[in-house]
Amino acid sequence: MTNPTPPRVLLPILACLLLTTVAKAQDTDRDEDEKAPGRNIFRTNLTSLAFRNYEFQYERMVARRTSIGISYRTMPSGSVIFKDMIIQAIDDAGTPGSVDTRREVESIRMQNYAITPEVRFYAGKKGYGHGFYLSLFFRHASHTIDNISVDYNDNAGVSRTVTLTGKLTSNTGGFMLGSQWMIARRVAFDWWIVGPHFGAGTGTLSGRTSSPISSADQNSLRTEIADIVNGIPFIQNTINVDANSASVSLTGPWAGVRAGFSLGIRL
Repeated sequence: MTNPTPPRVLLPILACLLLTTVAKAQDTDRDEDEKAPGRNIFRTNLTSLAFRNYEFQYERMVARRTSIGISYRTMPSGSVIFKDMIIQAIDDAGTPGSVDTRREVESIRMQNYAITPEVRFYAGKKGYGHGFYLSLFFRHASHTIDNISVDYNDNAGVSRTVTLTGKLTSNTGGFMLGSQWMIARRVAFDWWIVGPHFGAGTGTLSGRTSSPISSADQNSLRTEIADIVNGIPFIQNTINVDANSASVSLTGPWAGVRAGFSLGIRL
């Protein structure tokens, strides 16, 4: 009858088997890493073009299911987005002062840019930029606004105008759910399903008067500016008017949503 193998002999055998299995798994992962396609994806957002925005993104795979990226979006100076729809709504409302509001909307010029770093976590087994993902991101945005016309009447009943211009900046953070497919070996199609983000924004709009104005006229101008900015919900404002200038400082919560479709190339 054969004697059973002593436990002290089994332990080294089991250890060797375990080390061999781990080594094979590491070799397999290394082989798959070497066979994986390029780790870099350069994309452009197709949806943003409808909003006169140009957005470009770079993504780098740092692991099978993890990547880091950064995007840059810019909107050149131009009229308010969907200006015609806004003007049509003003005309349909037919409220007092709608003619002045219509003129103000037509004269405003806007431009902006945003920088958005992010990290993605892919859920699919295939990895390397394939499949459903969760993204965590931060966004810094800057908005420049020109030609905001504020009309007021002086003591003589003459209509005068002060033009405000300035910049608004916001910092927000959020998450995004999306999915990416490789529609060819080196062509990526990325669907940003939904990406809410929240934070805070601050800004200042200011302008100079064409000639010194009296205290009574300053009050009239201050009232007109208040009528414009007090209609913005959740925003705190501070209005300053003197004989030669007017300004309004804004601060409050800021929110937005990222969504759309992007097309890219993998290198």
